[in-house]
Amino acid sequence: MAGPRILKVKAVWDSEASVWCATSRDIPGLVTEAETEELLLQKLRVMIPQLLKLNGLTGTFRQDRAVQVSVVSERLVRVPVPAHKPWRAKNGMCGLSYGSMAAGWSARARAITKSGSARSPSGTSPSMPESSRDIPPKPS
Repeated sequence: MAGPRILKVKAVWDSEASVWCATSRDIPGLVTEAETEELLLQKLRVMIPQLLKLNGLTGTFRQDRAVQVSVVSERLVRVPVPAHKPWRAKNGMCGLSYGSMAAGWSARARAITKSGSARSPSGTSPSMPESSRDIPPKPS
């Protein structure tokens, strides 16, 4: 047995008219608007049962239960983004600049490329702990 049917209503903010507009594919004839989401929900609580009755859809729901309605609201907002400014330390000095970091990374990349693997100054692989080098291989 399938669960209760949930009717879907889409509410979209109309910035030109400054109102919420609600429509639904599940409820024929549902088109309404209100200045706030709360007022819109109040209108929907009155309109949905009336439209279901007018469209002859009340028989598809159990009479002892309320109809479940999912109202999904959508509002497009503009968020200001500050202009990009180069990073500077509080004292105006950049101690370590991006260029010097990149140069360090490039030198490390060249060392890895030449040797074929990443090695620490002690000659061991950084992924292999010191203690694991001393473990003899398992006999076959």
